[in-house]
Amino acid sequence: MKPHAFSIDEGMSDMQRSSAETGEKYLTKPTIIMCNPNALIYQQMVTAPNAYWLNFFLKREINVICWNYRGYGESELGTFENMDPYKSKRDVEKVLAFGVNNLKLRGKFGVYGRSIGGIAACHLAQKFPDLIQTLIVDRSFTEISGVATSKLKGSMTDVIFRLLTYGWQCKDAENYNKSANCYKIVTCDPIDDTIDQFVNCCSGVARIQAKINYNTKEFRDFHESLLYTCNYERQLYEKLD
Repeated sequence: MKPHAFSIDEGMSDMQRSSAETGEKYLTKPTIIMCNPNALIYQQMVTAPNAYWLNFFLKREINVICWNYRGYGESELGTFENMDPYKSKRDVEKVLAFGVNNLKLRGKFGVYGRSIGGIAACHLAQKFPDLIQTLIVDRSFTEISGVATSKLKGSMTDVIFRLLTYGWQCKDAENYNKSANCYKIVTCDPIDDTIDQFVNCCSGVARIQAKINYNTKEFRDFHESLLYTCNYERQLYEKLD
């Protein structure tokens, strides 16, 4: 399989410099790998309303690598081949390898995944902690099976889903928590029509974090400081009223 990708480098915005200068600047800048949501090819990521994060990165002089999943755009898919979470994880590894080995990028790396793109993003950050220094998970889920069971209620939904998918496992929240050596942001939409609040990645991350022993001085001090901040905020609002 050959994934199709496109690199938007920060150096391209400065057309007045020599190619050598631009190339050197491009190679040392930080780079974000963008993982698309479901049914979206990277060519659509440059149009509103999908271009917010792309613009956000480029305005901050960050290179962006966009790529398509198997069977999307110009990315290849075998005749009798189906797309699954495991292939998207392997493919994003190839995208990272291309950036390091072929493009010779030497700056910091980060990864952004929206919706189903969280599968590849969380996997990459967990597997390559020495390379990935930023992870942004935007409105993704804990497990894709949870999306099915939350939308189609019934005791057999999960069983049927696992039979049809041969037991797909994404492990987004688990991989998010394991990626301990990078800056991380996870977002959710509380009124999302597809990924509800009980199956989104934020909830999954919180459930795993809740297993941590909070009965320590560090967390007690944090709790007290949080209470102080909330009380101080309440006092300020009372004065404004």
